[in-house]
Amino acid sequence: RRGRVRRTSELCASAGQDDVLVMNFSFFEPWLPRLMELPTKTILYFHTITPARFLQVYDAEYAAHCIDGLAQLKYLDQFDALMANSTSSARVLEAVESEDESQRALEVAIGPPVVGPKAWHDVKAEPIDMPRQSTKLLYVGRIAPHKRIEDLFALFEQYHALDPNSALLLIGAASFEGYIGFLNYLLSSEYAPLADHIHFVESVSDGQLKTLYQSCSAFVTMSEHEGFCVPVVEAMTFDMPVFAFADQAIVETLGRSGRVFHSKEFETIAADLRSVITTAWKQQSIVAAQHERMKQIDQQSDGQAFWATLEKVVYGARAI
Repeated sequence: RRGRVRRTSELCASAGQDDVLVMNFSFFEPWLPRLMELPTKTILYFHTITPARFLQVYDAEYAAHCIDGLAQLKYLDQFDALMANSTSSARVLEAVESEDESQRALEVAIGPPVVGPKAWHDVKAEPIDMPRQSTKLLYVGRIAPHKRIEDLFALFEQYHALDPNSALLLIGAASFEGYIGFLNYLLSSEYAPLADHIHFVESVSDGQLKTLYQSCSAFVTMSEHEGFCVPVVEAMTFDMPVFAFADQAIVETLGRSGRVFHSKEFETIAADLRSVITTAWKQQSIVAAQHERMKQIDQQSDGQAFWATLEKVVYGARAI
């Protein structure tokens, strides 16, 4: 709630030895050295950090902050417990530890960044302008370089050749002005014939997002770096077949479900997309596997991993 959000400086002034500080970490944190001096118990929850190579061309300062954030992992051994949102993110922490033989072996608890399935049944679907095309491919997430939106353009070009009555919807906030300029250039040049079929929507309500999940034909992502992909989980909740590039975290999120591609052969992916969308038994098979994966995610997101970590910290048993 707005009234309960306070400045970090207030935390530094009021935190005591009976408090537990849980730090969500995914970017350079200028307060981190000061926070490590507090008398509190501390838990690091690591969401991974985007590699700078994806961002350097579009925002050199942001890329530098990502590098600085990774450098701050030198503080790992000062935390009382470590958590990560996925095994993929935990490997980043383990790689830091392996470079420093003086550190103790790390124990990293894994817990998805969700607690319980979102109660979508309590969300009322709200109207949103939809393309007139019958087939709608949906992407939900940040519009950022590592998400490889340009690869979604390339995939959609191949898909649209098979199904001219189709559209691509991209839902999410634009994070990098230079990258948006690059995407706009592509839409005005190489992909100009498809520009009227590709739709960006920066912000939607939960109700509008529910309408999109209920109305679109498939979820697509060509992202090359994730920590844990919540939109993939949401798409599976709505029985949308998921088609994804095999980023480690997305593979982990999907488990043995969805359609995962280890190379970006867009013509092949488009053909598979078309086959699944137009073949009921193929779609049902994918959705059934996603149902089974969702049962596992529901169990993993029951909060027990966090509570077990918290108990270790509160009762004095260090987790590293």
